[in-house]
This record gives sequence, C-alpha cells and structure tokens, in this order.
Amino acid sequence: MVAPLIQDIRYALRLGRKSPAFFACVILLLALGIGLNSEIFSVLDALLLRPLPVRKPGELVRLVQVVAPLGPRSFFTYNTYRALAQRNKCFAAVFGYSESNVAVRDNGGAHSIRCHIVSGSFFSALGVQPLHGRTLTPADERHASDVLPAVLSNTLWMRSYHGDPSVIGKKLTLQDRAFTIVGVMPPGFHGVQVETGPGLFIPLIAAEGLFDNPDANSFSKLGYTLVARLRPGVTLTAAHAEAESIFRAALDEEFHGRQDSSYWVTGEFRLQPIANGVFCC
Repeated sequence: MVAPLIQDIRYALRLGRKSPAFFACVILLLALGIGLNSEIFSVLDALLLRPLPVRKPGELVRLVQVVAPLGPRSFFTYNTYRALAQRNKCFAAVFGYSESNVAVRDNGGAHSIRCHIVSGSFFSALGVQPLHGRTLTPADERHASDVLPAVLSNTLWMRSYHGDPSVIGKKLTLQDRAFTIVGVMPPGFHGVQVETGPGLFIPLIAAEGLFDNPDANSFSKLGYTLVARLRPGVTLTAAHAEAESIFRAALDEEFHGRQDSSYWVTGEFRLQPIANGVFCC
C-alpha cells in the first residue's frame, strides 16, 4: 500500500518538473477545492448540525401545516396560539413569532432591519438569558405604552452601538414609533430560525400601528410561527394528538366553517422537531 503511493508521488513530481506551470495550477485547484470543502462544511455545521444555543433544544417542536404545493409551513392565527398556550397539557411552553422588515432609526442611522414580533413567552420558553438588560416577558405581550420595549440582537448592537453596554434605556424608532432598548442578546442567538438573523425582538402589541397595511396592522391579524417545548416524558405522538385536537377546535371557534379557513382545514397537521433550528417559513 505504501510503496505504490510513494511511486505515484515520485511520478507526479517528475511530471511537475517537466510542466511546472501545469503542476502549479493543479496544486492551486486542489488547495481551492480543499478550502471550499472546508468552508462548506463550516456553513453546514453552523446551520444544520449544531443544536440551537438554547436550553434543551431537543424538546422543541414546531407546529406545521403541510399544504401542497407549499410543503410544511408554520403560519397560524393568534387565536390558535392562545388556544394552544392555554389548553394544552403536553407542552411546558408555547410561543409564537412573526417576522417583518421594518424601517429603523438608531445610532447606525436610518436603515431597514429584520424584526421578530414575539409572544411574551418567547425568551423564557427558549431558556436564554440576555447579555445585558432583560428580555421581553408576558407582561410586555399586550401592555400598550407610549414607548415600547425592544431587545437588540448582538449583531445590531455591535454594528449600531459598537458594543456599548450603556445602550440599555436608549431610544430607537421603528416606523415612526418610539421604542426603548431593554436588552441585548448574546452572540449567536437568532431565535429558532437559522437562515435569517433578526436584528430586533419586539412584543406583540408593537404590531398595532407598526404597519401601513390595514390587514396586518394588529397582532391579532398576523400569521405566526408556533413553537412548543415538550414536557419531560411526553411523547411526540401524544403531544401531536392533543395539539391537533386543540388546533381543530380553535379553527372551528374562529371561522365557523367559513371559506377563509380552507388553508388550515385542508393541510396535514404535524409536530416537527427542531433541535437544529428552522430553515423555512
């Protein structure tokens, strides 16, 4: 095994002396190929293989509807979120979030940013702690005030505030609405979606007056991605049966068989384990 390999290396070196330019090109291509493979593996490791940087990510499941030809999507009403959060016995927590691009004015100037509008249980259900300040809580979920709380991602904090810990209490503006920065998240935390990096996390009530579209200008009209944490010892099968029952009952209460419920009625309901995060809507 070793001898043939040594002979092959010697043969390759002899060819290299005869055609140094070609030999150098081959070496360069090999180096580029190795480097590219290494980079691809690093990206896959970060996006696909590593568990989410949250408490016990193996307990997290995403609620999805499988609707042809869209495939699995998590797009549920606010009433469904409330019904699941209040009536279930299989989940330790249920949270929802909606995402949108919003205009922001902060220390970095005026720019557009990806924002997650989250339920009050979002951070506590994930079991994450802020780097500075505090996270959003259930008290923030529907409590309207003149200045609403906002939590910065680490990326936005570094870019717009240069890592200044005194950012807590400072103001920023979203779509002409005033917000107070109450917390900064640690590096690497982006919620459960790994293909997008929200710069801000704001409470549900912030949706009121945040959008120009009257059909989306309320937390009760937004479509939510729903995620739950299984209670210890509860099987996925048992949780699925209970969650689907609550979901179907909530649909009936909300729509009473109206045509606009067809998206949810026709889809197949599933619980999708998301220990490594979510890659689609």
